[in-house]
Amino acid sequence: MGHNLRLFVALCNAILLTVITYRIVGLIRSAHKKISVDKENTTPTFFALLMLMVILAYASSTLADISTYRYFFILVFCSGIIISFYLARAKTLKRKLIASILVVATVGNLAATAHGMHGYMQVGNFGNNVGNDVNLDIVKAVQRAHVRKGYANYWQSNINTYLSGGDINFLSTICAGGQTHAFPWLANNTIYSAYASQSFYLIDPNISASDTCSIPQIISQFGTPQKGD
Repeated sequence: MGHNLRLFVALCNAILLTVITYRIVGLIRSAHKKISVDKENTTPTFFALLMLMVILAYASSTLADISTYRYFFILVFCSGIIISFYLARAKTLKRKLIASILVVATVGNLAATAHGMHGYMQVGNFGNNVGNDVNLDIVKAVQRAHVRKGYANYWQSNINTYLSGGDINFLSTICAGGQTHAFPWLANNTIYSAYASQSFYLIDPNISASDTCSIPQIISQFGTPQKGD
């Protein structure tokens, strides 16, 4: 993402944050003056507070990781609701101006995101499962090996199990202290102890997963594999 585009995104986010602050301050002033606040006023304020919570959570914690950026869509969702509120009640110039600014900032954010993600998008013919082509190839390779139980990192486990129709169990693991451990999150824990005459460990060189031990560490723990594919 270029420098100018980063500045544009920062400007859009600053605008959104300003509107959020405006809504919250307005509610506090109303409460301080003991002015009755109807539901139509509290609704956009609630979503403004939700947006503020998301921003503060990322700014003051360790959540800022590429795997959690998808939660920023909450900002777009909330912006759409607040925009609808102002457009529906845009009787004054101030509200029309706020609605226009919000629309520009939200559309700008979406356009910048689409531009920045262009290199990561997999576009194919309608109806083709382009995004899971690699996963389907993995499932077919394991099926050819006639193995029904194996291990993988979290990001490769559930999706491959699902795409195999439940025929193959890709059990989630995590690397801690140089050792591979079971990571039974969102999984049937009993499958880990189920007997299997053969098993496998999936290592995808195209995915840099910090929760996966290195090949030497895996071999040191489990031994040299009988077969590699």
